[in-house]
Amino acid sequence: VVMQGSAVINGNLFSNGPITGAGNLITGGAISAGKTTGGTGSITNIHSDGSMYANDIVNSIIGGTPYCVNISGSSPNTCDALPAQTPGTMPITQEQITQWEADAAAGGTIVCGSTNYTITGAMNLGPVKIVGTGGSACNLVMNSNADVTLLGPIWVVGNITLKSSASSGSAKMTISPTLYGKSVVIIADNPADRLNSSTITIERNVAFNGSGPSSYIELLGQNDGASRTPPQLTEAIEVEGSVSGELLVYASLGDIIIKDQAALRQVTGYKITVKDSAVISYATGL
Repeated sequence: VVMQGSAVINGNLFSNGPITGAGNLITGGAISAGKTTGGTGSITNIHSDGSMYANDIVNSIIGGTPYCVNISGSSPNTCDALPAQTPGTMPITQEQITQWEADAAAGGTIVCGSTNYTITGAMNLGPVKIVGTGGSACNLVMNSNADVTLLGPIWVVGNITLKSSASSGSAKMTISPTLYGKSVVIIADNPADRLNSSTITIERNVAFNGSGPSSYIELLGQNDGASRTPPQLTEAIEVEGSVSGELLVYASLGDIIIKDQAALRQVTGYKITVKDSAVISYATGL
């Protein structure tokens, strides 16, 4: 996890790898478990209101207790004994993703007549699979003034781009009242190309609305560039601008970048960069 600018995480942060920042605030605790049981993790230049757990802590401010082996340039600057840290696993299995895709496809198929399936106004959508002719890629594009009511899961065999501008009005996605208290997943997954495709981009004034308590819109990108050897530069998910609401993003094998004034409920990825004035406010129970 990389934090830059004035980015903030409200809640706790867990990482199997290093956590690095520029004096950024985490209002909860921070754990860098490392990739092996026993702990090889590190935390550098982070201010946490809670405790920190890492093999190495450097140039950090810890509001709770530093549990570590080595510490330098920090406050406090002495370690308490570090309990053995066990690497975490991704909370969503490939089997679950495959089931969501099957659920979407069972609701029907939209076959693109061109490269993109573009939404510019109000419409209901889902459960549905969006795909190109002959099973080729088709990108879902949602522009300014788009107002989509979600009725079930959506599987896009290509990329997803959600964007709007201040001059043209905002775009929004809302879970239907018929799904009160439930969440809806939207997947970008082109099995034929998870390096150059299967990405999600969210730009500027986009709002995500649930339906009742514990109701979220989850965007899931299957691009795997960040986890390849050597790592590739393609971002699985990029979120920027005034993005707000009940939004979760997930990329188990890809890189996620959150920037500008984006505000999200949860971010889970192979690699995460939070920069500028972005805020992640973890919802209780996620």
